[in-house]
Amino acid sequence: PKRVYGRKNQTPSTRMATAAILRESLQKAKLYMEKWDQYEEELIDDGINLIAGVDEAGRGPIAGPVVIASCILPVNYRIPGLNDSKQLSKKKREELYKEIVKHAVSYKIIFVSAKEVDESNIYSVTQEAMKEALLSLDIKPEYALIDFMPIKDIDIPTKSITHGDALSASIAAASILAKVSRDEYM
Repeated sequence: PKRVYGRKNQTPSTRMATAAILRESLQKAKLYMEKWDQYEEELIDDGINLIAGVDEAGRGPIAGPVVIASCILPVNYRIPGLNDSKQLSKKKREELYKEIVKHAVSYKIIFVSAKEVDESNIYSVTQEAMKEALLSLDIKPEYALIDFMPIKDIDIPTKSITHGDALSASIAAASILAKVSRDEYM
């Protein structure tokens, strides 16, 4: 049978289901916009201005390095289109990478070889590299927001945020730096 797509060919129940999905998507987008930067805003309200975001790329794939990035953005600096690197096209990530590098107060990108990962374990190697990425910044951050993974034994206050790359501008910027750097390497 021939499949026909489009609004004209939808049954009333399909149109209602589509409308419900659209409403839910809009509600999620609104909630997302309300949450974006909430962590940075709370810290800025507390007088903390040097906020580093930390994220990694490459923990899932079997081949290649794990790349960790840390990034301090200027206070209240907004980058249009900034988002979790996994939600962006390659072209958009590359555009945002240039913008982040140009305007960041400080950033650091660290590569961990597959050999290093094989000799230890991915979790501890990533934690150590995240710590190194923070401590290697040209300017010491007053606070660090980290995507998912807690960092121990560091003299910088930190907060680990599940899905942080979708909830924090600082982590999203680090996510883009790590992903673009890894893609260029591969």
